[in-house]
Amino acid sequence: MRTLHTRNKSNKQRQTPIRVSAIQLTNRQPRPQITEECPAHYRDGLTFAFNDEQNTVDFYLKAADRASQQIVQEAFRRAAADEQPHAVWFLSFLMRT
Repeated sequence: MRTLHTRNKSNKQRQTPIRVSAIQLTNRQPRPQITEECPAHYRDGLTFAFNDEQNTVDFYLKAADRASQQIVQEAFRRAAADEQPHAVWFLSFLMRT
């Protein structure tokens, strides 16, 4: 996470995390939508979830590559890194079924 270095009243340096919201990244309010039906069977759901997480990682990495501002690039790379373990979890569940 990127940090902002500031000084408080006693002149001690402190680090403040910089957080970026979806609105700051896109200049619009998010509008989540269900675009596909959920699979009816457990294994199909795991396969769907695994593929979705992998595709999301790829999407975030491509978005980071296209971004011109470093803070936006970092936000998308962090999002990609956050999604990757989810894919691993779903893959491990798939391997057990």
